[in-house]
Amino acid sequence: MAPRYAGGMLRTLHVQNFVLIEDQSLDYDPQGYAAFTGETGAGKSLLVDALSLLLGARAQKEWVRHGAKEAVVEATFDVSVQPKVLAGCEAQGYPVDDGELLVRRVVSADGRSKVFIGGRLSSVSELSALTAQLVAICGQNAQYELTHEDAALEAIDRYAKTELLRGKFSEAFLAHRAVLVRRDALAASEAQRLQRLDYVAFQLKELEDANVVAGEEAALKIDRNRLAHAEKLRQGLGISVAALLSDDESALSRIGIARKTVRELSKLDGSLDAFAQRLDSAQIELDDLARSLERHLGDGHADPNELDRLESRLAMLSRLAKKHGCAPDELAQKMQSLADEKHVLSHADEERALLDAELLAREKELEKLGAELSRARKKGAEKFAREVSEALRPLAMPKAQFFVRVEVASSLAEATANGFDRVVYEIVTNAGEPQRPLAKVASGGELSRISLAIQSVLGDHSDVPTFIFDEVDAGIGGATAEIVAQTLATLGERRQVLCVTHLAQVAAKADKHYRVEKSTNAGRTISVVAELKGKARSEELARMLGGVQITDAVRKHAAELLKARVMNA
Repeated sequence: MAPRYAGGMLRTLHVQNFVLIEDQSLDYDPQGYAAFTGETGAGKSLLVDALSLLLGARAQKEWVRHGAKEAVVEATFDVSVQPKVLAGCEAQGYPVDDGELLVRRVVSADGRSKVFIGGRLSSVSELSALTAQLVAICGQNAQYELTHEDAALEAIDRYAKTELLRGKFSEAFLAHRAVLVRRDALAASEAQRLQRLDYVAFQLKELEDANVVAGEEAALKIDRNRLAHAEKLRQGLGISVAALLSDDESALSRIGIARKTVRELSKLDGSLDAFAQRLDSAQIELDDLARSLERHLGDGHADPNELDRLESRLAMLSRLAKKHGCAPDELAQKMQSLADEKHVLSHADEERALLDAELLAREKELEKLGAELSRARKKGAEKFAREVSEALRPLAMPKAQFFVRVEVASSLAEATANGFDRVVYEIVTNAGEPQRPLAKVASGGELSRISLAIQSVLGDHSDVPTFIFDEVDAGIGGATAEIVAQTLATLGERRQVLCVTHLAQVAAKADKHYRVEKSTNAGRTISVVAELKGKARSEELARMLGGVQITDAVRKHAAELLKARVMNA
């Protein structure tokens, strides 16, 4: 037996007030194959519908049990060995407790729903992106992976191991697109650029002609204030100079007397010599100060013309500042900013030429990467198609031929971030018929079996740990049912597999067997899920084999199916 898969899986499921399910909790083994059986209408597929809510399915008010305010579906997943999921949760701030992630969907009676991831309110899109990495539902009404081109492309890339190459192409594609947007923006705004260039040049010339300089306004205000108060300054300076120089009572005269007296006394007391020196310095400083004030007094005549010039200059700076939306002392900075913008606008042709050259180089890189990616996909698609065709033959589709058509875009304009390729699944179900897209040919039951074949081939190529099959055995029986059962069991050795089935052969191969049945509680019908073991499981298989009349022979057959499972395990 192949080693069990150790990836993250569904651990618990709790469903409350969901159609016929009143309150049901289930614990799942982290690996293996579990079968769900029950009478028609018992509610087997309700579990699949409930899980689909956690995969982002559209909420329906009909899913809320009659009389209840809301339906609740929540599950815990072991993501301890799912690095991509863990990284995504960390990036979004979703808490993961001991490697387990809790997801919850609440649907109200009016059809509105809320999503919680790790206990935090989230969105359906984020829930879908997250759980798509954890669960794949393969059923008659859930065949996205078979009929949607993006899903088919993902499958081929997993099988052909081209994810890394696709990532390189995607990175190069987005970089090319960014350059293209910049180049197109330049081309589209040529008229606006020229108009802006004229406007900027006009504004710049105005400031250059004005010869604005940083800090000019403050200096002009100082000069204006001095000239405006010239007479008051002259009078005050005259008084100050007179106090220092003019008569015997002046400061210089008095300090001279003090200096002479202390100098004489220092001959008697040598400690006074330092004071005499300080008085010498003071006299020199006062004399210099007096002469400077006297010169300043001589320069202090007001010039009316100069005052008018200063006022005019300040008014002009104020007008320019208001026009340019800045403070007067920011005009020099504004002038430099306009000069820089003019330079950029004037050299747009050069920038466009550089962008054109860069685009050409990036296009060559994309064409090279895209061609390599297309070759790898085509090679992988051919092998994948052959293996899926082989896997279909024992599944009651002996004449089926599965094809993977890889269409390569003829130009970069038709490419996407995933490459130049479109991938479409096609099939021939009967000999002599042309191959046609899968969605237009296969029936629901066939789609389920094709899905099973694809998943069995993908095997270890898929990172999804849990697969849910709904009525995958529709329309088959006998030996084909045995093959389907064995395929599910084999897949269960590598993944966690949950299967809703109506065939005893398929259920008998399961590691765990659950029965869904209706019962009545307080006058209301409810669906209940219970695990079957021992005799109870054998009786359920006998019911599935024999219908209404369960004979000893039927019971013996059921026991043989279980015995065969144990022997083959």
